[in-house]
Amino acid sequence: MRGFFQKLREKDLILTFVLVGGFVIVVFVLVVLISIKENASSPSPEEDLSLTATPSPALFASLEEDYSRLNKVIPGKSTLNDVIKINGKPYSVSTFGDKTYLYYKTPLESFTNTVLVENDAVVYSNENVFGSYRGNVSDYSSKYGLPDITLFEKGDSYSWYVYLNEGIAIENDGKDVGTILYFIPQDKDSFMQTIARELNLVSDSLPEE
Repeated sequence: MRGFFQKLREKDLILTFVLVGGFVIVVFVLVVLISIKENASSPSPEEDLSLTATPSPALFASLEEDYSRLNKVIPGKSTLNDVIKINGKPYSVSTFGDKTYLYYKTPLESFTNTVLVENDAVVYSNENVFGSYRGNVSDYSSKYGLPDITLFEKGDSYSWYVYLNEGIAIENDGKDVGTILYFIPQDKDSFMQTIARELNLVSDSLPEE
């Protein structure tokens, strides 16, 4: 009889272990399933940013269509994450020390938009314009008056009208705007020593070597 009760207790212990083990497995499976469901319904930051990424240039019907949102980025205030949230993920990134360059495609393969971020603050963004959606030269002249500086890119005859206090410069042919540079407002010396030097902007139009 003693052996019978001993076996019965052993069976109870085994059953208890089986039940506890089964309960633990069920809880584990439920936790995993809930975690998977939450991840599926709440995308990671990278996945979420991809939803706002700039569409492929091939999707634009014409060059008159506004394809970029870099005009919404605020130099000196916007961070790297702000740029990505506003204009989407860049197709390429380069980092040199504290400087990070974000490169964005445009409707024309030979042109690239560039954003410079330093110490997690936008220094400037350079946006190529292919239509009239950013206005023309007369619009900027009416709004800002005469430019503080007129520069030229080395080897190029197109003018750059620089409005230092407004933090904006436009490359143009006297009528149409080809490129817009958005930068932190600053004085002439600072601009010439930093941004102008980096973008090869000079005071005189020089022939290509």
